[in-house]
Amino acid sequence: MASYKHIFISGNISSEKYRAPSAMGAKPRIPVRDRATQSQKLLNQFEEIWQQKEKLKQHHQLYRFPVKAELWEDIYDQVINSGSLGWNMGGHDVGTDVVSKDGGIRYQNKAGKIDLKNGTITWSGHRTTKHKTINEKVNFISEKHCDKYVMLARNKDDWDRGIKKYYLLIFDSHLIDYSKSIFQLFDSSYKRKKFYEETFDVINPVKVVLETNLIANDDSLLDEKSTFGYCIPFKRSLEKILNIIPVEKNLKFKPNLTCFKSDIFDGKYIKEIIDTKVNKNQLVFLLYNDDVELTNPIGSNRIKHKIS
Repeated sequence: MASYKHIFISGNISSEKYRAPSAMGAKPRIPVRDRATQSQKLLNQFEEIWQQKEKLKQHHQLYRFPVKAELWEDIYDQVINSGSLGWNMGGHDVGTDVVSKDGGIRYQNKAGKIDLKNGTITWSGHRTTKHKTINEKVNFISEKHCDKYVMLARNKDDWDRGIKKYYLLIFDSHLIDYSKSIFQLFDSSYKRKKFYEETFDVINPVKVVLETNLIANDDSLLDEKSTFGYCIPFKRSLEKILNIIPVEKNLKFKPNLTCFKSDIFDGKYIKEIIDTKVNKNQLVFLLYNDDVELTNPIGSNRIKHKIS
Protein backbone atom coordinates (compact mmCIF):
# COMPACT_ATOMS: atom_id res chain seq x y z
CA MET A 1 0.00 0.00 0.00
CA ALA A 2 1.27 3.49 -0.88
CA SER A 3 2.50 5.68 1.97
CA TYR A 4 1.80 9.42 2.13
CA LYS A 5 3.60 11.82 4.45
CA HIS A 6 0.40 13.70 5.36
CA ILE A 7 -1.78 10.66 6.19
CA PHE A 8 -1.13 8.63 9.31
CA ILE A 9 -3.07 5.37 9.59
CA SER A 10 -2.55 2.65 12.17
CA GLY A 11 -3.65 -0.97 11.92
CA ASN A 12 -4.23 -3.27 8.95
CA ILE A 13 -5.83 -1.63 5.93
CA SER A 14 -7.25 -3.44 2.92
CA SER A 15 -8.89 -1.99 -0.19
CA GLU A 16 -12.22 -3.17 -1.59
CA LYS A 17 -13.85 -2.56 -4.94
CA TYR A 18 -16.77 -0.20 -5.11
CA ARG A 19 -20.13 -2.01 -5.00
CA ALA A 20 -23.00 -0.44 -6.88
CA PRO A 21 -26.39 -0.52 -5.15
CA SER A 22 -28.85 -3.17 -6.30
CA ALA A 23 -31.08 -2.09 -9.19
CA MET A 24 -34.37 -1.56 -7.36
CA GLY A 25 -36.95 1.02 -8.31
CA ALA A 26 -35.89 4.24 -10.01
CA LYS A 27 -32.26 4.82 -10.91
CA PRO A 28 -30.27 6.77 -8.33
CA ARG A 29 -29.83 10.48 -9.08
CA ILE A 30 -26.28 10.49 -7.74
CA PRO A 31 -23.84 11.37 -10.57
CA VAL A 32 -21.24 8.83 -11.61
CA ARG A 33 -18.22 9.17 -9.35
CA ASP A 34 -14.94 10.07 -10.98
CA ARG A 35 -12.84 8.65 -8.18
CA ALA A 36 -9.52 9.02 -9.94
CA THR A 37 -9.97 12.75 -10.58
CA GLN A 38 -11.34 13.41 -7.11
CA SER A 39 -8.60 11.49 -5.35
CA GLN A 40 -5.92 13.30 -7.37
CA LYS A 41 -7.49 16.64 -6.47
CA LEU A 42 -7.43 15.75 -2.78
CA LEU A 43 -3.81 14.59 -3.04
CA ASN A 44 -2.88 17.90 -4.68
CA GLN A 45 -4.59 19.82 -1.91
CA PHE A 46 -2.80 17.78 0.76
CA GLU A 47 0.50 18.40 -1.01
CA GLU A 48 -0.15 22.16 -1.08
CA ILE A 49 -0.90 22.16 2.64
CA TRP A 50 2.26 20.18 3.33
CA GLN A 51 4.38 22.59 1.29
CA GLN A 52 2.87 25.54 3.15
CA LYS A 53 3.70 23.86 6.46
CA GLU A 54 7.31 23.30 5.38
CA LYS A 55 7.71 26.91 4.25
CA LEU A 56 6.24 28.21 7.52
CA LYS A 57 8.72 26.02 9.38
CA GLN A 58 11.58 27.46 7.30
CA HIS A 59 10.38 30.98 8.04
CA HIS A 60 10.47 30.44 11.80
CA GLN A 61 13.91 28.91 11.67
CA LEU A 62 15.05 32.42 10.75
CA TYR A 63 12.45 34.77 12.22
CA ARG A 64 10.35 35.03 15.36
CA PHE A 65 7.93 37.35 13.59
CA PRO A 66 4.68 35.66 12.37
CA VAL A 67 3.88 35.17 8.68
CA LYS A 68 1.37 37.71 7.42
CA ALA A 69 0.68 40.30 4.70
CA GLU A 70 3.06 40.04 1.71
CA LEU A 71 4.97 37.15 3.31
CA TRP A 72 1.80 35.03 3.35
CA GLU A 73 0.93 36.03 -0.23
CA ASP A 74 4.41 35.08 -1.43
CA ILE A 75 4.35 31.68 0.28
CA TYR A 76 0.90 30.85 -1.08
CA ASP A 77 1.85 31.88 -4.62
CA GLN A 78 5.01 29.74 -4.46
CA VAL A 79 2.92 26.74 -3.38
CA ILE A 80 0.03 26.88 -5.85
CA ASN A 81 1.91 28.41 -8.81
CA SER A 82 5.49 27.31 -8.09
CA GLY A 83 6.24 31.04 -8.04
CA SER A 84 6.04 31.18 -11.86
CA LEU A 85 2.98 33.32 -12.51
CA GLY A 86 4.56 36.70 -11.75
CA TRP A 87 3.02 37.52 -8.39
CA ASN A 88 2.65 41.30 -7.95
CA MET A 89 4.87 41.68 -4.91
CA GLY A 90 3.55 44.34 -2.56
CA GLY A 91 0.74 45.22 -4.96
CA HIS A 92 -2.64 46.33 -3.66
CA ASP A 93 -5.03 45.09 -6.32
CA VAL A 94 -8.63 45.41 -5.23
CA GLY A 95 -9.57 42.21 -3.44
CA THR A 96 -7.14 39.86 -5.21
CA ASP A 97 -3.66 38.92 -3.97
CA VAL A 98 -2.85 35.68 -5.82
CA VAL A 99 -4.30 34.18 -9.02
CA SER A 100 -3.90 30.46 -9.70
CA LYS A 101 -2.44 29.52 -13.07
CA ASP A 102 -4.80 26.52 -13.19
CA GLY A 103 -8.32 27.87 -13.55
CA GLY A 104 -7.56 31.52 -12.82
CA ILE A 105 -9.06 31.37 -9.31
CA ARG A 106 -8.62 34.71 -7.52
CA TYR A 107 -7.48 34.40 -3.93
CA GLN A 108 -7.42 37.04 -1.24
CA ASN A 109 -4.87 36.24 1.46
CA LYS A 110 -5.57 37.22 5.03
CA ALA A 111 -3.69 36.76 8.30
CA GLY A 112 -6.48 36.79 10.82
CA LYS A 113 -6.97 36.04 14.49
CA ILE A 114 -8.96 33.00 15.56
CA ASP A 115 -10.72 32.76 18.93
CA LEU A 116 -11.33 29.09 19.64
CA LYS A 117 -13.34 29.78 22.80
CA ASN A 118 -15.90 32.02 21.12
CA GLY A 119 -15.68 30.44 17.68
CA THR A 120 -14.86 33.71 15.90
CA ILE A 121 -12.36 34.89 13.29
CA THR A 122 -11.21 38.48 12.95
CA TRP A 123 -9.33 39.94 10.00
CA SER A 124 -8.70 43.31 8.40
CA GLY A 125 -10.99 44.29 5.56
CA HIS A 126 -10.64 46.60 2.58
CA ARG A 127 -9.10 50.02 2.11
CA THR A 128 -12.09 52.37 1.85
CA THR A 129 -10.53 55.83 2.18
CA LYS A 130 -11.67 57.00 -1.27
CA HIS A 131 -15.28 56.07 -0.46
CA LYS A 132 -16.69 58.91 1.63
CA THR A 133 -20.06 57.80 3.01
CA ILE A 134 -21.01 54.70 5.01
CA ASN A 135 -23.29 53.50 2.20
CA GLU A 136 -20.51 53.84 -0.38
CA LYS A 137 -18.11 51.89 1.82
CA VAL A 138 -20.64 49.11 2.46
CA ASN A 139 -21.52 48.84 -1.24
CA PHE A 140 -17.85 48.66 -2.19
CA ILE A 141 -16.84 45.94 0.25
CA SER A 142 -20.03 43.98 -0.53
CA GLU A 143 -18.98 43.60 -4.16
CA LYS A 144 -17.24 40.39 -5.19
CA HIS A 145 -13.52 41.17 -5.52
CA CYS A 146 -12.17 37.62 -5.27
CA ASP A 147 -13.30 33.99 -5.57
CA LYS A 148 -11.89 32.60 -2.33
CA TYR A 149 -10.42 33.78 0.95
CA VAL A 150 -7.24 32.06 2.14
CA MET A 151 -6.69 32.79 5.81
CA LEU A 152 -3.63 31.95 7.86
CA ALA A 153 -5.06 32.61 11.30
CA ARG A 154 -3.31 32.66 14.67
CA ASN A 155 -4.66 32.09 18.16
CA LYS A 156 -3.35 34.54 20.74
CA ASP A 157 -3.26 31.96 23.53
CA ASP A 158 -0.99 29.71 21.45
CA TRP A 159 1.48 32.47 20.66
CA ASP A 160 1.49 33.80 24.22
CA ARG A 161 2.69 30.35 25.28
CA GLY A 162 5.39 30.36 22.61
CA ILE A 163 3.53 27.88 20.36
CA LYS A 164 3.89 29.06 16.74
CA LYS A 165 0.72 27.49 15.42
CA TYR A 166 -1.36 28.51 12.39
CA TYR A 167 -4.89 27.65 11.27
CA LEU A 168 -5.44 27.45 7.49
CA LEU A 169 -8.95 28.32 6.33
CA ILE A 170 -10.06 28.45 2.67
CA PHE A 171 -13.64 29.40 1.85
CA ASP A 172 -15.72 30.95 -0.93
CA SER A 173 -15.98 34.73 -0.85
CA HIS A 174 -19.79 34.70 -1.23
CA LEU A 175 -20.02 33.40 2.35
CA ILE A 176 -19.00 36.87 3.57
CA ASP A 177 -21.75 39.44 3.02
CA TYR A 178 -20.85 42.78 4.56
CA SER A 179 -24.18 44.29 3.53
CA LYS A 180 -25.83 42.24 6.29
CA SER A 181 -23.28 43.22 8.91
CA ILE A 182 -23.13 45.89 11.61
CA PHE A 183 -22.85 48.57 8.93
CA GLN A 184 -26.62 48.46 8.59
CA LEU A 185 -26.68 50.31 11.91
CA PHE A 186 -25.11 53.36 10.25
CA ASP A 187 -26.89 53.72 6.90
CA SER A 188 -28.90 56.77 8.04
CA SER A 189 -28.32 59.71 10.36
CA TYR A 190 -31.21 58.54 12.59
CA LYS A 191 -29.68 55.06 13.01
CA ARG A 192 -26.23 56.50 13.70
CA LYS A 193 -27.61 58.85 16.35
CA LYS A 194 -29.60 56.04 17.97
CA PHE A 195 -26.55 53.74 17.97
CA TYR A 196 -24.34 56.40 19.59
CA GLU A 197 -26.93 57.11 22.29
CA GLU A 198 -27.46 53.44 23.15
CA THR A 199 -23.83 52.34 22.90
CA PHE A 200 -21.93 55.33 24.27
CA ASP A 201 -24.73 57.01 26.23
CA VAL A 202 -24.03 60.30 24.45
CA ILE A 203 -25.40 63.55 25.85
CA ASN A 204 -26.97 65.37 22.93
CA PRO A 205 -27.01 69.17 22.71
CA VAL A 206 -30.32 70.84 23.57
CA LYS A 207 -31.80 73.45 21.22
CA VAL A 208 -32.53 76.73 23.01
CA VAL A 209 -34.50 79.74 21.67
CA LEU A 210 -32.42 82.86 22.24
CA GLU A 211 -34.83 85.42 20.81
CA THR A 212 -37.90 85.67 18.58
CA ASN A 213 -38.69 88.59 16.28
CA LEU A 214 -41.59 89.46 13.99
CA ILE A 215 -40.41 89.91 10.38
CA ALA A 216 -42.61 91.16 7.52
CA ASN A 217 -42.77 88.74 4.57
CA ASP A 218 -43.53 89.44 0.88
CA ASP A 219 -47.26 89.45 1.58
CA SER A 220 -46.85 92.18 4.21
CA LEU A 221 -47.65 89.67 6.88
CA LEU A 222 -45.61 89.14 10.00
CA ASP A 223 -43.69 85.92 10.48
CA GLU A 224 -41.94 84.81 13.59
CA LYS A 225 -38.20 84.31 13.15
CA SER A 226 -36.29 82.80 16.00
CA THR A 227 -32.60 82.67 16.74
CA PHE A 228 -31.46 79.40 18.25
CA GLY A 229 -28.51 78.24 20.27
CA TYR A 230 -27.43 74.85 21.52
CA CYS A 231 -26.09 73.84 24.90
CA ILE A 232 -24.96 70.60 26.48
CA PRO A 233 -26.94 70.10 29.71
CA PHE A 234 -24.67 70.74 32.66
CA LYS A 235 -26.58 68.54 35.09
CA ARG A 236 -26.48 65.46 32.82
CA SER A 237 -22.80 66.05 32.07
CA LEU A 238 -22.12 66.25 35.81
CA GLU A 239 -23.97 62.99 36.42
CA LYS A 240 -21.79 61.26 33.82
CA ILE A 241 -18.61 62.62 35.31
CA LEU A 242 -19.55 61.65 38.86
CA ASN A 243 -20.27 58.09 37.76
CA ILE A 244 -16.64 57.68 36.73
CA ILE A 245 -15.02 55.80 39.63
CA PRO A 246 -11.62 57.61 39.62
CA VAL A 247 -13.45 60.96 39.69
CA GLU A 248 -15.68 59.84 42.55
CA LYS A 249 -12.67 58.74 44.61
CA ASN A 250 -11.02 62.16 44.26
CA LEU A 251 -14.02 64.34 45.08
CA LYS A 252 -13.09 64.84 48.71
CA PHE A 253 -11.52 68.24 49.25
CA LYS A 254 -7.85 67.97 50.21
CA PRO A 255 -6.45 71.09 51.90
CA ASN A 256 -3.06 72.36 50.79
CA LEU A 257 -0.73 72.11 53.78
CA THR A 258 2.29 73.64 52.04
CA CYS A 259 3.27 77.30 51.77
CA PHE A 260 2.76 77.25 48.00
CA LYS A 261 -0.50 78.30 46.34
CA SER A 262 -1.45 76.21 43.31
CA ASP A 263 -4.92 77.63 42.48
CA ILE A 264 -7.64 79.93 43.84
CA PHE A 265 -8.74 77.31 46.36
CA ASP A 266 -5.52 77.97 48.26
CA GLY A 267 -6.45 81.65 48.68
CA LYS A 268 -7.74 83.05 51.99
CA TYR A 269 -11.14 84.17 50.61
CA ILE A 270 -12.02 80.77 49.10
CA LYS A 271 -10.79 78.91 52.16
CA GLU A 272 -13.10 80.94 54.37
CA ILE A 273 -16.06 80.16 52.13
CA ILE A 274 -15.24 76.45 52.11
CA ASP A 275 -14.76 76.37 55.88
CA THR A 276 -17.98 78.27 56.68
CA LYS A 277 -20.50 77.64 53.87
CA VAL A 278 -19.60 74.38 52.15
CA ASN A 279 -20.45 71.07 53.77
CA LYS A 280 -19.10 67.67 52.86
CA ASN A 281 -22.04 66.91 50.54
CA GLN A 282 -21.57 69.95 48.33
CA LEU A 283 -19.42 70.38 45.25
CA VAL A 284 -17.49 73.51 44.37
CA PHE A 285 -17.36 74.48 40.67
CA LEU A 286 -15.12 76.90 38.89
CA LEU A 287 -16.93 78.20 35.78
CA TYR A 288 -15.06 79.65 32.83
CA ASN A 289 -16.48 81.05 29.61
CA ASP A 290 -14.84 81.94 26.31
CA ASP A 291 -15.90 82.30 22.67
CA VAL A 292 -14.61 80.54 19.58
CA GLU A 293 -15.54 81.58 16.05
CA LEU A 294 -16.13 79.02 13.31
CA THR A 295 -16.20 80.04 9.66
CA ASN A 296 -17.52 78.01 6.73
CA PRO A 297 -15.75 79.36 3.60
CA ILE A 298 -17.80 77.38 1.07
CA GLY A 299 -20.24 79.14 -1.28
CA SER A 300 -23.37 80.67 0.17
CA ASN A 301 -22.48 79.38 3.66
CA ARG A 302 -19.76 82.01 4.16
CA ILE A 303 -21.10 83.04 7.54
CA LYS A 304 -19.75 83.09 11.05
CA HIS A 305 -20.85 80.87 13.89
CA LYS A 306 -20.23 81.73 17.51
CA ILE A 307 -19.66 79.07 20.13
CA SER A 308 -19.25 79.83 23.81
